[in-house]
Amino acid sequence: MNQNLTPSLIKDIRPGAESSNPENLIGFNSKLYFTTNFGLWKSNGTTEGTLKIDEEALFSDNSTFVITDLITFGDRVLGIGGSAGGNVVNGSIFATDFTPEETSEIFFFGSDSRLTRSEVDNFTTANNDLFFVSNFIDNSSLRIPSITSSLIKTDGTEAGTSSVKTFDLRGSGSINELTNVNGTLFFTVPGTLTIFDGFGEISTNNELWKSDGTEAGTVIVKDIRPGNDSSNPNDLTDSNGTLFFTANDGINGRELWKSDGTDTGTVLIKDINPGETDSIETTFNSEVSSSKLTDVNGTVFFTADDGTNGTELWKSDGTESGTSLVKDINPGGNSSNPNELTNFDGILYFTA
Repeated sequence: MNQNLTPSLIKDIRPGAESSNPENLIGFNSKLYFTTNFGLWKSNGTTEGTLKIDEEALFSDNSTFVITDLITFGDRVLGIGGSAGGNVVNGSIFATDFTPEETSEIFFFGSDSRLTRSEVDNFTTANNDLFFVSNFIDNSSLRIPSITSSLIKTDGTEAGTSSVKTFDLRGSGSINELTNVNGTLFFTVPGTLTIFDGFGEISTNNELWKSDGTEAGTVIVKDIRPGNDSSNPNDLTDSNGTLFFTANDGINGRELWKSDGTDTGTVLIKDINPGETDSIETTFNSEVSSSKLTDVNGTVFFTADDGTNGTELWKSDGTESGTSLVKDINPGGNSSNPNELTNFDGILYFTA
């Protein structure tokens, strides 16, 4: 990387004080592609070579299609967006190399009324396929929304795009945290709705799942917290072919776990804060951890509170003896609250 580059304006896309809001920047075929308030653009790094793409010609079968996100996949880019029709917004994913001849719709996700909504997210590559989550949210019930969450895979073509497995989640979130570990796709699935006395109540049996890309091979890995309660696996992270994550088994609080994809190989690494007390913090009023698991050359760094030293920087090699406090940065029971854990060239950088 040239360390002597001087920041400079390439092009004032929207002349004057107003912004064009460039977003979703990706590199493809030696050019930069991005979205703005004024459509899809490309740039070769020069003013003259920064040009608006003719989207009407590119999406000839759907001239009102507007891209809101771009993802590179193989020798194509997936353009994710929607087109308005009356009171309904229909979504699509197009595969393109930015020529009309090689642009086609590979997935449609739409709504049929103002009370329904569709969305896609969690794009993750595994075994040469791209996996993502498609959610259909039905708000027609006065009690609680119904959510149909589907795991989808694609090879970048319409024929090669199919649903792997669909979950009826009844207002309790969606498939989340898609993580590729040596070709096995791990993810979390929340619980379903149970009705008691006319009121909606969520059974939060949110546990760890895996998939090989087939419906038969999409199964729960382990019921870490058996029964109607949930272990809420979070922070799924690949480290040298082992899945690290945090979970609460109802006995040891939220702690660091690992999995090889089997029931017996999914285990607690260490009860850092002994007993039912969490060592891993969660966000306010939720079971989403803020441990920030970060792999650096096979060592997983994270933040934890052992009940003595406050919230500080820890590391783990996946064994109990190899899981330890790195440094008590703010000595004693005070916390330094390490944040923004980032691996850059094999070195962990963070704020504290």
